[in-house]
Amino acid sequence: MISTLIKAWDIPRRVKGIAIGDNLSLFQFTIERDKRHVLEGMLWTFDHNLVLLAEYDGDVNPFKIQLKW
Repeated sequence: MISTLIKAWDIPRRVKGIAIGDNLSLFQFTIERDKRHVLEGMLWTFDHNLVLLAEYDGDVNPFKIQLKW
């Protein structure tokens, strides 16, 4: 899923992703504009499922972040 989303975002060299659990991944963007494009852009889907995105500052347990849409 990670590589497919990165390709869809069309920023392959400027973002890294890692799976940290079932259906939970972290992405690190090197350019703020790319992050804004992804977070504020269209609704993203993978395998006909909605992908929910939220900013992460590293201070909170990522499993406790409430994802809303």
